[in-house]
Amino acid sequence: MNAPATTAAVTLRPATEADAGAVADVHPRSYDAALPTVRRAHSDDADDGVRNFRD
Repeated sequence: MNAPATTAAVTLRPATEADAGAVADVHPRSYDAALPTVRRAHSDDADDGVRNFRD
């Protein structure tokens, strides 16, 4: 039996305005990785809405 893998501690927190760029970058990359044969209905410009989101 293999030894269990070690992982670093993860801290979860609510996203802030400063995280908007990173969040907007993750969405299209994760979509493309999960559904490589599906064409997105909106261009990458649609993710700018997340990047520019304000409460």
